[in-house]
Amino acid sequence: MSAGKDQFTLGMSASRSGPNPDAYESLLLAHYEWGAAGNWFSAGYAASQAIRTAWGNPDQMNVVTELAMDSYRRVLETEPIVSTVAIAALHQMRRLLCAADRDTDAKRWAIQTQMSEIDLELANRLEAHSGQGESAEGFLVRGLKLATDLDGAWSLDFPKYEAADGVESSGDQVVMEIPSAFTIYVRSKDWSSAARVCAEQSSQAFAGPGLSGWREVAIGHSRSAELAHHFLLAAAHFESDVAPQTHAALEERGGFWSGINCQLWARYFRSRAHLLDALSQPERSRQLVREAALAWGDGPVLFASPDAMRLSAIARALSSFLNSPDDPAVETAIESYRFAVRATGQLDEDPYALSFLTSAADAFKGFATHPEMEATSGRLSRALEALARVPVIGPSGAEALRPVLGASAMRLRDGSIRTWMHRGLEALPNEAAVRLVLLRLLQAGMPKYAQIRHGPIEYGKDISVLLEHEGILVLRHYQVKSGVIDKKKWHEAQIELDEAIHVPLASRNLPVEPRALEVVLVTNGHISPYADPVATAWFDRQAQLGSKVSLMQLDGLVEWITEQRLANELRLALEEVEARFPQDAVPTRSRRRVRK
Repeated sequence: MSAGKDQFTLGMSASRSGPNPDAYESLLLAHYEWGAAGNWFSAGYAASQAIRTAWGNPDQMNVVTELAMDSYRRVLETEPIVSTVAIAALHQMRRLLCAADRDTDAKRWAIQTQMSEIDLELANRLEAHSGQGESAEGFLVRGLKLATDLDGAWSLDFPKYEAADGVESSGDQVVMEIPSAFTIYVRSKDWSSAARVCAEQSSQAFAGPGLSGWREVAIGHSRSAELAHHFLLAAAHFESDVAPQTHAALEERGGFWSGINCQLWARYFRSRAHLLDALSQPERSRQLVREAALAWGDGPVLFASPDAMRLSAIARALSSFLNSPDDPAVETAIESYRFAVRATGQLDEDPYALSFLTSAADAFKGFATHPEMEATSGRLSRALEALARVPVIGPSGAEALRPVLGASAMRLRDGSIRTWMHRGLEALPNEAAVRLVLLRLLQAGMPKYAQIRHGPIEYGKDISVLLEHEGILVLRHYQVKSGVIDKKKWHEAQIELDEAIHVPLASRNLPVEPRALEVVLVTNGHISPYADPVATAWFDRQAQLGSKVSLMQLDGLVEWITEQRLANELRLALEEVEARFPQDAVPTRSRRRVRK
C-alpha cells in the first residue's frame, strides 16, 4: 500500500463523523503523496473527498476543489484518448461542478458551460473506446462500471442495466458508474448524435424502460412529423419503470432505482405529445391542451427539472385559458412558473413566458369585466407575440392557438356556459353509459372497492362501492336509471331497490367488512310528476323502517360533482363514453326511447 493510500484511509476513517480538521489534513497529504508519484487521478480524488471535511470553511473548500480540478486536468494531459483513467477523471470533474456554488446567474452559466464542454469530451472518448458487441453497447448505450484501488490498478465492467449517473461506492476500491455516450447526448439534448447511436445499435441494446423511452425521444427528434407519436411511446416506456418489488429485482438493476422516469418523464412527454397534437389539430386544441395539463395530475412537479416545471405551468395555464379562463388555477400556474425560475435559474425564454402568462391572464379578466375596453387594448395579441418566443410553443404554435384563444375570450365576454354538466349527463345514450360515468366519478374518490355488477341477477346492485365516510366503512349500492323515471320505470326500480336493501352482497372483492349499508337510486333525469307521489311515499316508508335509501337525480349529480371537484373527471368520462358508445352505433329508435 502506498503512502498516499495510507493517508487516504486515515482521512476517510476520520471523516465519517463529519467536518474534521484531522481528516482534511490527512486527505490533503494523500493528495500531495499521490501527486508526487504521478498518480494524478488518485491525487484529485483525495482532494475532492477533502471538500466535505472542510464544510464551514469556504477558503479550505475552494483550495481543495481547485487542487482536485487541476489534478484531473493533468490526467487528461498525460493519458491517451483511449484511456479509462481519463474517462474517470472527466466523470469526477463533472461531479465537482455539479456540487459547485451557483449563487449567481453568472456562476450558474459559467458552470453550465464547463459541464457542457466536459460532456462533449466524455462522449467523444466513450465513442473512441467503443468496439463491437458488449463493449459497444456498454460505452455507447448502457454505460460502464470502473473500479480502482487508487494505487494504479483499474478494472472495467459493463453492467446489463443502465448505469446510474452519480452512483459511487468506496472501500477497498472506489467503484464508479459512468453513463454511456447515448445518455450524455440525451442529457445535453444533442438529439442528432443520440439518434445516430440509436441507428447504429440494435433496439435490444436499449434494455430497460429508461433507455427504451429515451430511444423513442431521440428517434422522434429525427422524425419531426412523428414527434408526438414517439413522445407517447416514450411516455409508455417511462411509465412502466415502477419500483422493484423484491430485493432480487432491485439487485438486477444494480441496487438502485429512481422514480424520475414514471413520476416525471412519463408525465412530461405525454404532456408534450398532447401539446404538439393540439398545435397541429386546431379543431381539437381545447381537448388536447386539457389532456396536456391533466398529464401532470393535481400535485406539483416532483423533480427540479427546468423543462418539466416550466412545461407544467404553461400547459395548465393554457388549459385554463381555453376551457375555463376565470379559473383561479391560472394564478396558481403563474406562481408555479415563477417558482421554477427561482428554483432552477432564469432561462432566456422566461421573460417571454411570464409576459404571456400575465398578459393573457389580465386580458381574460378584462374580457370578463370590461369587454368593450379590452377589445381594443391589444393585450391578448401581445401575449401571443410573447408566446411565439417560448421554444415549446414557437411562432407556428402561437398562430395555431390564436383563433382558439380568441374564441375563449369571446365566450368569456358573452358569459360562462354553466350548464355543460347538465347537457353532458342528459345526453348519455343509455344506462350502460350512465353506469360507466358514475363508476369513473366514484373511482376518483379512491374507494376501497368499486365495481359495476349490473346483470341478470344483480339484485338491484348496478354499482357497488366500499368507501370510508366520516370514519365509518360504508357499502353503498347504486341502482342506475337513464332519463325520466315514469311510473313503469319506477315500478321496476322499486323492486330492484328492495333487492339491494335486503339481499346481502357476498363478494371476495370486498377487502374488509363494511359497518353500514346505503342504497342510492341514480338517474341522469328526474322522477316524473306522475311517479313522484308514489316514489315519495316509498322513500318515506324506508326512512321509517331505518333503511338508508336516497335519490340522486340530475341536479343532485351536478351538485355532487361540483362539490367534490370532479369536473375534469366528468370530462374524461364523457370522452370515454363517446369512444365506447359512438352516436352512429346507437340505434335511431333508442335515441328517442331510452332503453336499458
